Amino acid sequence: MNCGACGYDSCYEKAVAVAQGKAEETMCITYMRNRAESTANTVFRSNPSAIIIFDNDFIIHEFNPAAREMFAPYKIKEGNAVFEFIDHRDFEKVVETGRGIKDHIVHYDDINLVTRQTIIRMQGAQTLYMAIITDITEESHRRDELEKMKEETLEKATQVINNQMFVAQQIAGLLGETTAETKVTLLDLITQFNREK
Repeated sequence: MNCGACGYDSCYEKAVAVAQGKAEETMCITYMRNRAESTANTVFRSNPSAIIIFDNDFIIHEFNPAAREMFAPYKIKEGNAVFEFIDHRDFEKVVETGRGIKDHIVHYDDINLVTRQTIIRMQGAQTLYMAIITDITEESHRRDELEKMKEETLEKATQVINNQMFVAQQIAGLLGETTAETKVTLLDLITQFNREK
């Protein structure tokens, strides 16, 4: 490219300097940019969360393989609008206000999917936004099951308490009856003993 940003007049001169140990590969802006783009691309493509890049008209510019897999039933496509495929209310809020939304839970009941969504405006790009969508369906189901178990346990505990109270009342009733009978019998004995005196 012979841009000269590294301080050498040509890429050839810089390559010679690198071979002689007088320069570093990292001095080349083009090399470093390509390396950064390659790393960013790898992160984008291998991220387990769905990542969707869209503009302020809600047109999808790019999405990663996780997004394609997560929203497979919707058959999302680049160049189409977000609202054709997925719940776009959070997307609209971010575009309208310019403020990002973090960790918002969204249910896609029609495809049995529960997600945690973060949507932000991309730095350095006034009209591009990024949605990071994580599948938390299993976590949500576990939480629901745990809540159900808690409710069942509370129900059982309430039932045990009610049973205990019923038994205590029954015992108290029986004790009351026997105490009354004992009192009557003892009073009779005392009365007879007094008469004999």
